[in-house]
Amino acid sequence: MWCFIAILIVSGYNTLPSKRMYWDMNDDVKNILVSNEMRRNQFLQIQRYLHFQDNTKVDASDKAWKIRPFMDRIKAKCLQNFVPVKELAYDESMIKYFGRHGCK
Repeated sequence: MWCFIAILIVSGYNTLPSKRMYWDMNDDVKNILVSNEMRRNQFLQIQRYLHFQDNTKVDASDKAWKIRPFMDRIKAKCLQNFVPVKELAYDESMIKYFGRHGCK
């Protein structure tokens, strides 16, 4: 499972048009770290069957409803070790982002 999560993180930094391309034999798209850690079929099966929320209970007002339980759990774990700060703000000068995304 750790390898699966690591591949998701790597795929966020090294974006390709298709997840299958990380295992492609062409030198310009193949990612050796990914292809050596996990077989493509194994990754796709985990991705297909891993669910954090029931698909019949859609919350249209929440854009991250499918992973909300996972996000809440990670947030709770992080807050256990967090030292309270009066104000904490992120803006475009700290994190470069020029696109548009609803979860930003």
